[in-house]
Amino acid sequence: MIILANVISLTMISSAERSSNTNLLNILGFTVKDLLFEKGIEASIYSVIVFIQGTIGNAILYIPILQASYYTHTQMKDGWFSITWIPMSAGIIVFVFIWFVDGFYIFKKIGMNNRKFTT
Repeated sequence: MIILANVISLTMISSAERSSNTNLLNILGFTVKDLLFEKGIEASIYSVIVFIQGTIGNAILYIPILQASYYTHTQMKDGWFSITWIPMSAGIIVFVFIWFVDGFYIFKKIGMNNRKFTT
């Protein structure tokens, strides 16, 4: 949850810088499709980082629990898949959130600018 909150705050805080970068790329000739592709790459990087950090954190917790289960002679019901499915879900949520928020911003900013010049 902390990682997701940090990603959301990074996405929201950098609004002024994002606006100037988007305008600059638009002036340089980037299309909306190019900008959406760039935001998709950025969202993918964030989601992979969330997945890797979550998997490592879950593995660090899973291994001692597995050892405790072994030493107490109890059967553990969770498998190794339980380490990855929550970080994978969080990574997908982060990807979708960043891509939609930034995509909406690009359509709003660039789309409005293009409509002003074409009419």
